[in-house]
Amino acid sequence: MPKPTFTPLPSPTGTSIESSLSDFGQQAHIMGNANTVVRRSLAIALLKFMESTPFADISVTELTQKAGVSRMGYYRNYDSKLALLKDYLAQIEHDFPFIDLTAASESEFYAFLRQVFDYLSKFELSTKILLNQGFEGLILDTLLNSKIFVEYRKKQSLTCQAMTAPHQDKSGEYNLVFASGMLYHTYIHWVRQGQTETPQQLASWLMAGGFYRLFHPADD
Repeated sequence: MPKPTFTPLPSPTGTSIESSLSDFGQQAHIMGNANTVVRRSLAIALLKFMESTPFADISVTELTQKAGVSRMGYYRNYDSKLALLKDYLAQIEHDFPFIDLTAASESEFYAFLRQVFDYLSKFELSTKILLNQGFEGLILDTLLNSKIFVEYRKKQSLTCQAMTAPHQDKSGEYNLVFASGMLYHTYIHWVRQGQTETPQQLASWLMAGGFYRLFHPADD
């Protein structure tokens, strides 16, 4: 089976890879945490390679040389390039805005959505790189594992455990699927369109589309 054709991304005109990693390792550099700086350097090098090179064709030797990191430093942190990519996404998820989906008011939901798109806007270039390399699923998995959805799943699990099997309400499980899908597809479409809309517009459209009502149906 022939390998799919890879098309390098055009020269970026928006945010740089370095700016999308501005918080990843910067404080550690100041505090002397050398290992976090190593991880940041490797992440920047990997994403820069991915702009023009198929992921499978990037060698560890090339990667460590570009990052200015020893092979020992690489293998101390990662057993694969995919593990490095997941670590980069985990850092993005770590700083993802949080809200209690079941307790927040409608105005708090709107403010939260604005904050989400403000935060995600600086990852435009790295998201385009990941999409171009076929890592859509990895982006979605990162969103599903963000704190807002993890905490919601915990609450739903406790609710279901309190019910007998025939009466268990699985609507919360599907609400999670709907909500994560709305956020994910809105963000991906926004990136592919060049982020021409404002975070305020996106937040307003998601609210009008029923994002809040997924978690507060009794408010209708």
